[in-house]
Amino acid sequence: MTAHNLLQIMAIEERIYPIGESLSAHQLAGVIQQMIQTEVNGRITAETDSGQTWSLYFASGRVIWASGGEHRWRRWYRLLKQLKLNPKSLPQPKDQNPRLEHDTLTSLFKQQRITRKSMQYAIDSAVNEVLFDVFLAASTVIQISCDSDFHDLPESPVTVMGSYDESIARAHGMLRSWQATELGWYSPNWAPQVNEAKVREQLRSLPEVHQRFLQLLDGKRSIRDLALKTGKDLPTLAKVFSVYRSKELINLQVVPDRRSPYQAKPQKTGHQNNLTSQKRKKAKSGPTKQAHGELVLCIDDSEHVCYVMEEIISTAGYEVLCVQEAVEAVSTVLRQRPAFIFLDLIMPVVNGYELCKQLRRVALFKDVPIVILTGKDGVIDRVRAKFVGATGFLSKPIKDDEIIAMLQRHLPAAIVEDEVVEPLALN
Repeated sequence: MTAHNLLQIMAIEERIYPIGESLSAHQLAGVIQQMIQTEVNGRITAETDSGQTWSLYFASGRVIWASGGEHRWRRWYRLLKQLKLNPKSLPQPKDQNPRLEHDTLTSLFKQQRITRKSMQYAIDSAVNEVLFDVFLAASTVIQISCDSDFHDLPESPVTVMGSYDESIARAHGMLRSWQATELGWYSPNWAPQVNEAKVREQLRSLPEVHQRFLQLLDGKRSIRDLALKTGKDLPTLAKVFSVYRSKELINLQVVPDRRSPYQAKPQKTGHQNNLTSQKRKKAKSGPTKQAHGELVLCIDDSEHVCYVMEEIISTAGYEVLCVQEAVEAVSTVLRQRPAFIFLDLIMPVVNGYELCKQLRRVALFKDVPIVILTGKDGVIDRVRAKFVGATGFLSKPIKDDEIIAMLQRHLPAAIVEDEVVEPLALN
């Protein structure tokens, strides 16, 4: 069935268009494109034979949002990570709906928590990923519906750049590049899982960078998740994984979506229902052994700052532990013996100056680098920080490059997971 033939059916009143035969990605793109050009405003929904659905919202001939698919929430978490937003800090929606993420971005933009450029990037990324998945699943699409009376998506303060033709060209280009690899018929929403027996057999023959990279392949991270974590594009990772598969080092498997950050969590009692108690429990159990560098301790009463610092420091290859209660800091430092400490200046009960002075009185931490983080950046503040024994002084808002530069200046080089992929290293 051609796009033209399908569009001839659009005269029916119900506006639900069953697909009589499987479409190619090119044909499906043509159908969607002509619907948008014909209807101008509305929502298009595509459904596969397995019940998977996607929604495309369009206005004035342009896609302004896209949602759905098997990994709606994984996609959302990735976008939040790139925007350096803690999911726990997001406004709670009044109801659950396919446009929820767009509403959240619009709200964050109006609150000046994200920039116009960041919102444009987030919308464009979501649209391209959804279009990619729709086109990849084209042969299984059994029904398309179009609701031109849909006006439930509030007008966004951001206009998505370009026309639909440009969006579809980008998505098609990504799809063609992916399908040119040996994993082309798999979805990048699948997750690689290490075959431990085969890895043990070939361990000595594997370059060290690949031994470290294989540790990430736990079957819980999709290829898209790994692309974000390593900074590599999908075709590059596909080439690496195809080599691994040829050596039987990994298998590819379906991985479920993440839980919605907006779902009500099971009720907990006692200290489990208190954020401070949760942090205390984490501190007592010690840092998670996922990174390969020295332990870095961040003491800051802001949950958002702790979230951002954890992302920056762990990505740089260091172990990281955050403590939000200043009164717990000294005991945590004594127990964990970190190699580096980031310390917030303004905290309840004990301020950063006093805490730094206390730590310097302990012989064990006399030479441990302590860097104070603060929104204040005056000469007097810097002098006072130096007086109490602080190694350095960094201003908020936090900047990735400054944090990493400070760590690299005082600590041995860490193993950075983002740099471990060498696509041509295995032959």
